[in-house]
Amino acid sequence: MATPPRIQSIPVLLIALCLCFCGCGKRGGADFDIPEGVASETFLEFARQAEVEILFDPENTRGVKTHAVSGYMSEVSALEIMIKDTGFYIHQDPVTDAIAIRMEPRTNTFLKSYPKP
Repeated sequence: MATPPRIQSIPVLLIALCLCFCGCGKRGGADFDIPEGVASETFLEFARQAEVEILFDPENTRGVKTHAVSGYMSEVSALEIMIKDTGFYIHQDPVTDAIAIRMEPRTNTFLKSYPKP
């Protein structure tokens, strides 16, 4: 015997309600006031102000300065401003909304293939 459609939708509704009440769903944004500075410090300040956890490799942040961010905006928009022209990019998991800041892959000129003469 098949389960009626109304009963099948109950678990989906319960999950949606849990996500809404626990704050695990998509966030609307935050009011940021982050000065320009060293990436390892500004990324941590971003996480504090956005009330999110982010992943980044501290080794990749040495000597990298990020741009200032001020005002109300989404977390991704704020990070995009901060990391513009720094060699970093943002990856946000579509399921969990987890944010990772990664270094853009470097191209190795020795591995390029050249046409034979």
